[in-house]
Amino acid sequence: MKNLKALTLTALTAFGIAAAPAAKAQVKEIVPQQFTHPAVQRVAHLLNRAGVPIIDAGNHKRCQPDGRGGVLYGFYNPKANGMVLCTANGDNAKIIETFLHEAVHVIQDCRMGLKNESTATGYGAKQMANRLPAEEVRWVRSHYPHDQHNHEFEARFLDNSPEAIAKGLTTYCF
Repeated sequence: MKNLKALTLTALTAFGIAAAPAAKAQVKEIVPQQFTHPAVQRVAHLLNRAGVPIIDAGNHKRCQPDGRGGVLYGFYNPKANGMVLCTANGDNAKIIETFLHEAVHVIQDCRMGLKNESTATGYGAKQMANRLPAEEVRWVRSHYPHDQHNHEFEARFLDNSPEAIAKGLTTYCF
């Protein structure tokens, strides 16, 4: 437990979201049991086993709307090898979708070796894009740099399949 707390503090610092003493209650680690769906819990357990902390940043300033209508629900930082969820920004379904989406980015990172500067795109990402709704493909192309398109297509294609994500984590992260 002591190592887990040290890991959490290290991850928070790496993400630049370490809370000031007065705001400590805002930022905490999410444990797998907090998820109610068994398949989502399994993904969380596998991330935990892979050493990827899942941080609940709540309503921390990093999770505040950007002033242009954009809202951050979460992100994966491959360099710090950790995930942050902004749970105050969405309902449970949106947070779970974001969690699973970011877990795909962990799989992409594991393919290259953890703690890299970026993630690696898997085989078939372009084919996955062809199976996404056209408006989602347009959104990715207009909101992400070109070199991130395939990463996002793959993550969006798989973020509704916790079983496939669990299989990917098991295959590439252990």
